[in-house]
Amino acid sequence: MRKILICITISAALALAGTASAGDWPNSHFDTAAAAISGHPTHVWCESSWSDWVHVGDEIGDDWGNVFGVTAPDTTSVFVNPDVCFSLHLLLAGADVGTVRAAQALLTLAHESEHQAGLWDEGQAECAALPKVEDLAVGYFGIQAMVMRPYTAIAKKKVGVRVGKHTVIRSVTMKVIKYRNVRNPWLTRLVGDAQAWHDSAPSQYRTYC
Repeated sequence: MRKILICITISAALALAGTASAGDWPNSHFDTAAAAISGHPTHVWCESSWSDWVHVGDEIGDDWGNVFGVTAPDTTSVFVNPDVCFSLHLLLAGADVGTVRAAQALLTLAHESEHQAGLWDEGQAECAALPKVEDLAVGYFGIQAMVMRPYTAIAKKKVGVRVGKHTVIRSVTMKVIKYRNVRNPWLTRLVGDAQAWHDSAPSQYRTYC
């Protein structure tokens, strides 16, 4: 079951930030993307250590094994787990992350950033985050909104055909390959997978959309 714990105590946030500094695998692109949603400078603590991540959950008596991301009202940081962190880095590097993993990572980033924008209700934050998945993918992670794709078209061409001593102009129908600019199918799948993650979320995430 999908679980995103969004509102934690400041002591838990400090505990996470207070683990080994190497536990944060930061990237300024993530911070810029989060700030665009939150409306203020926001640091994305990209956790690289599962042991540190789970340990913080132990400190507050919660199982963080299935927690994708967290934040708190009295911080300006959002925290994402190592899987989400790795997916974000791979996606930014242009690696073939796959739309399911990419959707999970981007929806988590958008969701936590919406909390930082002041939407502390789970359902409101989730509903606001869903359309931001495409915005993040295209605006901050290098995913093309449109791509060139080939298609087969029927074309008529006039050709000269030699008949005896004369050349006769005839119209010939043939298939040709052309290209057109279409919506990126990968992006369409990404948006669909983000919706699927939302649909599988606990009920409090699905109260507004």
